[in-house]
Amino acid sequence: SSQCRRSIKSCSGTPNIVRVGLGLCAFHVKRYDDAVQCFRRALDVDEHDVLARLALFTALMQQRKLVDASEVVVKLKDMMPSAVVLQRFADVTFFGAVHKGTVARECDAILTLIRTSRRALTMPKDKLAIAYSRFQEGRVLQAMGRIDEAKSLYQAALEGNRSLVAAK
Repeated sequence: SSQCRRSIKSCSGTPNIVRVGLGLCAFHVKRYDDAVQCFRRALDVDEHDVLARLALFTALMQQRKLVDASEVVVKLKDMMPSAVVLQRFADVTFFGAVHKGTVARECDAILTLIRTSRRALTMPKDKLAIAYSRFQEGRVLQAMGRIDEAKSLYQAALEGNRSLVAAK
């Protein structure tokens, strides 16, 4: 609520997790602008707050604000270079390239991101993330006109995760 936000602003000693928590609550009730505001405030207080940055990225993606989300994920990738963050970064980069019409020019960099993230996924619990990375790679190859290679990757993605219906 606005009273909670005013209280947090007036209390300089409030732990940052409270700001992030308010943002997560706002996100949960689909008040995305409020969520973004909370996450940005948390980052104003502590620019190295990984949870605030990850939550901000998620909220911006929900709002389809790709330019803002791409700025956030670039910083997040440097702060927390995990396979999942690299996958999200590859998604944002791909969709940005589609929007700008530059997929052909950016495809090598996007494919490198996707393949790098997949190499980091080595545990059996990573099966779904590996399937998603195959889907990502297929999507880029399809955009480049390499349909047969894309089909093969889509099939491998479906074998790893039947819920990737878009790969059919």
